[in-house]
Amino acid sequence: MRGQLRWGVLAIGISLLSALPAAAEPYLAVREGMRCSACHSNMNGGGKRTDLVATHARDILHYPNYFGKFSNPDEFFSGEINKYVGVGADFRASASLIFQDLGNHGRVNNDKVFRGRLESEKLDVTQAVLYGEIRLIPDYLSIYVDERVQPNTDNREALAILKGVLPWNGFLKAGRMFLPYGLQLQDDEAFIRGGRTRGSSSANTGFSFNLQEPGAEIGFEPGPVTLLASATDSAGNDRDVRLTATAYSEARSCCSAFLPAPTSNG
Repeated sequence: MRGQLRWGVLAIGISLLSALPAAAEPYLAVREGMRCSACHSNMNGGGKRTDLVATHARDILHYPNYFGKFSNPDEFFSGEINKYVGVGADFRASASLIFQDLGNHGRVNNDKVFRGRLESEKLDVTQAVLYGEIRLIPDYLSIYVDERVQPNTDNREALAILKGVLPWNGFLKAGRMFLPYGLQLQDDEAFIRGGRTRGSSSANTGFSFNLQEPGAEIGFEPGPVTLLASATDSAGNDRDVRLTATAYSEARSCCSAFLPAPTSNG
C-alpha cells in the first residue's frame, strides 16, 4: 500500500480491576447454584460484595494463577473495616497502543505484526465506582450507597435495607435503587432488555443498567426461589408509579438425572 496511508496494526486492550471479584456477572451465580444475595450486600445483585466473594473469589471465578501469590494472597484488605462499616470499589481501565512503520518509499510489509514506532496511545478509565455499607444494627438494618465517579459522577443507589424480620428470609428496601427487572446484567443489549433488535440499548423494554428510581422494594427467598417486587416513582413530574417484579430459582444438580449410574467392572 502506498503514499499517505498510515498503518495501525496493533491495538492492545488492558482491563485493570481493583480486585478480581470485580469481574463477577450473574452467570457466575447461575453456574454455582447461588442467588444474587450470596455474593452482594445489595440482595438484587451488583455493587459491594460479601465476605463469601472475598474469601472464595478464586473458587467462584476460576481465574488462573497468573500472578503467583498475588492471585490468591493469604492476607488482603477485604473492605470490612469493622462489623459496622464496609467499603468496596470497582475500577476498570483500558489502554490502546497503535504502532506503525514509515516504510521504504511508502511501502511496508503487510505480514509484520509489530511495527517499529509507537504512533499513538490512549488510556481511558471506563469505570470507577465506590460502595459503602453502614450496618446500624448488624444483620438487621443497614444503609447502602453506590456512587459512580467515572466516566461521569452520579449517585446510583442510596437506600436503607431492613432484613431478618420477615418470613422466608425476606427484606425491605427504601431509597434510590436499581429496579428488580431480571438479573442485574451490565449488558444493556441482552435479549431480556433489547429483544431481537441489536443496538437497541434497551429501547424495547425501557430498562437498562443506568435506570435507577426512588421507591420501595420487598423481597423473599424461600428455599431456592427468589421473589422481588418494587414500586418506584417513574420519571416525570406526575403521579405515575412503576411496578416491577422478578422471580427466579436456583438450579442445583439439574443434570444429575441424565448421568448414567456407575457400574462395577467385577
